[in-house]
Amino acid sequence: MVKSIFALAFCVASVLAFNTISVAADYSITQITDNNGGGQQISDNGIVVYVSQNMSSSNRDLFLYNSTTKNTVPLIENDNLDDSDPIMNAVGDIVWKRKIGPISQLFLYDRSTSPPTITQITNSSSEIYSPHINNDRDIVYSTRPSDGSDSEVFLYVRETGETIRLTDNNEYDGAPKICGNGDVVWTHNDGDDEVYLFKRSSHQLVILSNNDYQDYYVGSGGVNAKGDVAWRATMPGSNDEIFLYEGSSNTVTQFENVPCDDDTPDLNDNGDLVWSMSCPGADREIVFHNGVTKTTTPLTSNAWDDYLPNINNTRDVVWKGYSAGRPAYELYVYDSFEKSITKLTDNNYEENNINFNNRSQIVWHAQVGPLGSSEIEVFLASPTVTPPPDENAGNANAWMLLLLD
Repeated sequence: MVKSIFALAFCVASVLAFNTISVAADYSITQITDNNGGGQQISDNGIVVYVSQNMSSSNRDLFLYNSTTKNTVPLIENDNLDDSDPIMNAVGDIVWKRKIGPISQLFLYDRSTSPPTITQITNSSSEIYSPHINNDRDIVYSTRPSDGSDSEVFLYVRETGETIRLTDNNEYDGAPKICGNGDVVWTHNDGDDEVYLFKRSSHQLVILSNNDYQDYYVGSGGVNAKGDVAWRATMPGSNDEIFLYEGSSNTVTQFENVPCDDDTPDLNDNGDLVWSMSCPGADREIVFHNGVTKTTTPLTSNAWDDYLPNINNTRDVVWKGYSAGRPAYELYVYDSFEKSITKLTDNNYEENNINFNNRSQIVWHAQVGPLGSSEIEVFLASPTVTPPPDENAGNANAWMLLLLD
């Protein structure tokens, strides 16, 4: 595996950043819950899943909201089990936790069948952590197996219904993510954190990092359909840098940017990458790396801090911004076609847990009461000029339109 080092050099002529921020006229914003909700995710078909309190009990349930029909249905009706932590893929399948007895097990909501089916995929005696699903409905997670004392990584293969144990050692393995091509990445701790990759096609284990510093934070947006992986590493001297593994070339690139700290990388399926950068004496900005041209430029240049960028396959980007004197974060959206930035929200709410689809629809939750309030609701922002439905969705959306009609 070739390792290349790419030092960031921000040329003024190539900066994408904009100092003029437009208002959110190009988006409509809808509050889709009114009785507390969170854990929201959105598919490319515009279906939102979220967790909300069961009105007849103390349990939580999953609900589906259709952004086309504006209707909401419970995923499972008349149920007394507690549901939490939904993860939705781009085509609308969901993996989540259901508490059965003292332990929460993983369940799969599978839209490839007609009608959709719900399958319990684990029967673990220990708590399950970090489930993640790809568009083939394969699922990875970590748990403590009955024959060991440390966390191990498991892969559920939807096509065969088989569960494969990917790790078997006396060291920590956790926080797994699964790429669109079936490769699996996780964090392995052998004294310090390293990033490991299981290549599905060859059943080969590849150590993407092998050093004496901490490699971690492969977030939910840190993998893509091609098998690329992005993560953050804390270097000697406590400087955080971003690394990118490209599966097609089997290379690792370090975006060396001393003395600035780089955080929260997010990939799209084209290999484009965004992250948040903080330099001494300056506020935090968003950085964009073009996966085709291999050029890296700042996306923002302003007087406030910008955090947690998400990029979709059209190269639109959404993130949180915070400026001094404001009581809370606001959301901003970069339109890659118009080359413009929109300030999506302007309120006293605290926006969190952003999720973004490839039609540039955005969901998040916010504290709608005073700061510190426990009242949290889910919001959806949709472009006022809605792009055509995803061609790859096929007829998968038809059942949902009927269900929520």
